[in-house]
Amino acid sequence: FEPTVRQQANATLRFRTDTPRTPIRTLDLSGEGQSPDVEVDTTSIEFGSLNSSDPPVSETVEVSNEGNVPLSVNPDEADLEDDFEVSPSTETTIDPEESQEFTVKFTSTDISDFGDVLELSTNDNFEETVSIPVTATISQGELAVSPTSTDVGEVAVDDTTTLDVVVSNIGTEKIDD
Repeated sequence: FEPTVRQQANATLRFRTDTPRTPIRTLDLSGEGQSPDVEVDTTSIEFGSLNSSDPPVSETVEVSNEGNVPLSVNPDEADLEDDFEVSPSTETTIDPEESQEFTVKFTSTDISDFGDVLELSTNDNFEETVSIPVTATISQGELAVSPTSTDVGEVAVDDTTTLDVVVSNIGTEKIDD
C-alpha cells in the first residue's frame, strides 16, 4: 500500500488457486493515507503605514493542521529582515484538527518601506513550505517652505519689513509641535 492522498482506500485482491472447490479466493484490503495538512488563515501580513514614533506592532497568523497526523511547523526567522520577529521561533508540533498562533512583530523606527517573506517549513507532503509576504512602511511628516529664498531688499535702520512665508506639511504623517 503506497498512498498518494490523505483518505481511506479500499480494494479487493482476487487470485486463482489450484483447489477445485475454491478456484478463486478474495482478500479485502483497506488502508488510509496518513499525512498532515497545513492551512493558514492569511496569505499576507500588511502592517500598513506607521509613524516612526509608533510602538512596535504585531499581527498573528493561525496555522492549522487539517490532516490526520501531527504537523511540524518551523518558522525560518533567520531569513527575515531584522525589523521583523516571529514567535514562537522554533519548530512547533500541531496535532490533527488543532491550530497554533504565530506572532509576527514589526520593530523598526527607520523611515523606509519594508518587505520580506515569512517562510514556514512543514512536514506536509503536499505543501512543504508556506510563504507569507510581510510589509510595512515607516513614514514621516515633511516640511516645505515657500518661497525657498527671498530678498528683503534695503531696509533702513530701525524700520521693519514683512514678508509672507508659507510652511506646510507635505509628508504623510502629522508633525507634532
